Amino acid sequence: MSMHFDKDNYRCSKCNAIFLPYKIDFKCPNCGQSIPDSDTKEYIDSIEDIANSMEAHKLQYGQYFPGAWNVFNIMDHIQSIIFSIFDALESEKPENKEKFIKDSLENNFIWVKQIYLKDHIKEIAIGVLEFYEKGKFDEIPGKKVEDGKGIYIIEDLSETGYRESWFNDFFGGITDRIKRCIRILKLDKLEDDLYDEVKAYTIKRGKISTASIQRKFRVGYNRASDLIEMLERRGVIENVGSATPIRVLQDK
Repeated sequence: MSMHFDKDNYRCSKCNAIFLPYKIDFKCPNCGQSIPDSDTKEYIDSIEDIANSMEAHKLQYGQYFPGAWNVFNIMDHIQSIIFSIFDALESEKPENKEKFIKDSLENNFIWVKQIYLKDHIKEIAIGVLEFYEKGKFDEIPGKKVEDGKGIYIIEDLSETGYRESWFNDFFGGITDRIKRCIRILKLDKLEDDLYDEVKAYTIKRGKISTASIQRKFRVGYNRASDLIEMLERRGVIENVGSATPIRVLQDK
């Protein structure tokens, strides 16, 4: 899933140029006409929106340019250029990132009658670079996990600064699948003082089940279920939750 934003194309009333008036006191990048501040309201978060889309794509695809990208408006067009530049930036690791952005826009794109967009996109890309320099994109914070259906999620929403609205936009909310991913990630870090005993018991018997853990160790269902999942996540058993019997992978 790629992350688009439904922003209307803004046209200068004087020269008809299309662009994103993304800040207060903005002037048309083509003719210099002042843009009314009231017209910037829809576009004021454009740089942050682009940054969020880059985070989303890196999380989902491992790169900023998604697997497929359709251009419906000027925002989509600008996003696609910035995605390409930042993917190249990460690959080439230049010392001077601002110069790299400027040179990329100068040499790698054909502007024809939209030459004004070159400097316009450079300003936006430099704004995105401020997020980048803060380490926002160096590596997606937290740990990634796949829930079996291609959705990746980070470990701790509050610590990494992702807003719930971001998940609403990109994933359709913090769904049960996402909660499941978060729970699995927490199991990776979870320590249970019974784990080593349960592991030894499992290997000795050559089989295990939630019910047998409950009976043997006198624990409730939830704790027994977590221990089963911990065994699976740590490579002791497999086929948890399937119709086939659980198979013990470790024999000692």
